[in-house]
Amino acid sequence: MKTTAALCIALFTVAAHAGAPDKLAETAGVQPSETQARNAVIQSLAATVRDPADFSRVRFLSGPHLVTGINFAGGREQAWQMCVITGDGHLARGPLELEIKPYLLRNTDDGVAVLLLSNWKDSDVSC
Repeated sequence: MKTTAALCIALFTVAAHAGAPDKLAETAGVQPSETQARNAVIQSLAATVRDPADFSRVRFLSGPHLVTGINFAGGREQAWQMCVITGDGHLARGPLELEIKPYLLRNTDDGVAVLLLSNWKDSDVSC
């Protein structure tokens, strides 16, 4: 009788965990406004742009929209994605190099921040 009761408890425990919703390892936070997202990307670009004229090539294509990735520990994470065109602002430097790049953002208590490394092995990120 004890083994039957223990078996029933074990089955109920397994069933309860199997039906439990998947918990996110990292959430994206509340969706930022388009202005907040653009400002976060511009602040990030300011640290890497070699010439202020390069900002003349920055164009925002889409976003912010929610994307999901799987981190290397196997957990699901979310972020807000902005698709941005960047490029060289001076044609005299050579061929016009334009790049379409996804920027991943998270909205936290400290504000909207760009993720420098997403640490995702798989995702639905695409521009």
